[in-house]
Amino acid sequence: MDDDLLRTIIVLEKQLQAQLAEEQNRAEAWAEREVGLLDQDLADYRQRLNTREANWLEAAERRLRLRWQQWEAGEKARQQAFLQYAGERLRSRLEANLGRILPDGDDDHQDVES
Repeated sequence: MDDDLLRTIIVLEKQLQAQLAEEQNRAEAWAEREVGLLDQDLADYRQRLNTREANWLEAAERRLRLRWQQWEAGEKARQQAFLQYAGERLRSRLEANLGRILPDGDDDHQDVES
């Protein structure tokens, strides 16, 4: 009877080892699947992040270009206004001092003999 009991224990131990090995294989396969899914999730997240970053950079560039164009237009308008003001101011000073620059009378060639 002892031999039968010993054989039964050995058989049961082998069955348990086989079940344990099978369970270990299933656990490893599950872990590999999960790692694969997590890798895919990570790749998808990185792609979305890269797309979002690219979109943000494009939007920032558009905003900067618009601000630059607005600034440049404002500077051109200020420059034009200044040039107009300077021209008007120069003209008024020339007209005010023209009498001192040009000789009196109709003959503007007084030094030249006719």
